[in-house]
Amino acid sequence: MLTFAVVIPVHNEAAFLVPAVEKFRRRLGPLADRVAEIHLVENGSRDESWACVQRLVAAGRGQVKGHRLPVSSYGEAVKTGLLAATAGAVSVLESDYLDVDFFRASVGLLDRGEADLVIASKRHPEARDLRPWRRRLLTLLFNLGLRAFFGYPGTDTHGLKTFRTPAARELCRLSRTGGEAFQTEIVLLAHRLGYRIVESPLHIRETRKTRISVLRRVPKVLTIVQDIRRSLRRFPRPSARPNS
Repeated sequence: MLTFAVVIPVHNEAAFLVPAVEKFRRRLGPLADRVAEIHLVENGSRDESWACVQRLVAAGRGQVKGHRLPVSSYGEAVKTGLLAATAGAVSVLESDYLDVDFFRASVGLLDRGEADLVIASKRHPEARDLRPWRRRLLTLLFNLGLRAFFGYPGTDTHGLKTFRTPAARELCRLSRTGGEAFQTEIVLLAHRLGYRIVESPLHIRETRKTRISVLRRVPKVLTIVQDIRRSLRRFPRPSARPNS
C-alpha cells in the first residue's frame, strides 16, 4: 500500500499552526494510517512559529518532523520537504488550508494509478473559489499567460499538490528557480517531461488577508514568468513518458 508524506511550509503561523495541524490529524480518520510523515518546514519566521513546530514534533510520536530555514522562501521550504520525504508519495499542503478532501482525492487517484501529480485547482469546473474578485482575476490571467507562453493546458499551478515521490525528486533536481516561481516551475517541468497530471477541484474561501496586494504582485508575476522561461528552454516539447 502506498504511504504518504505531508509537507507544510510554515512562515509566521504561530497564531494558529498548532490547532490547525492537530485538527488536520484528527480529521484524517481512516486515512491517518496512510500518512507516514508530516514535514513542517519553518522558513524565516519573525514570530514563535519554530517553537510551535517543536511542540508539534514533540507530540507527534515520530510522525512529525521539523525543518528550519534561515530565510523566508516558500519554494525552498517546499523543496526541503519534498526532498526529505521517504514515503511513496508526498502531498504539499498550506498551513492555513490543510484540506483533507484534497488529500483524500489524491490518495484515490494515486492508488488507482491515474496520476503522477495531482493539483488542487481553483478554476476546475467543480471548484468553488470564494476569494475576492481581484484574487480570482489574477489567477485567471496568470494561467492564461502560462497557456500562451508555455502551452500549459492546466487551469492552476499554485497551492496544494501531491506527487509520487520519485517524480518529486526528479522535478526538484531539475528545478532552477526558487521562491514563488518554484511551485509553478515544477508543474510545467512535469508537463514537459510527460508526467500524468490530474486536477482536483478545490473549494476555497480566503481565511486571512493576503500578505501581498494584487498590484504589488504584478511585477513579481512577470519575474516568475521570466525565470520559468529560462528553465523550460532545456525542454522545448512535452516528452512521452511511459505510464508509471
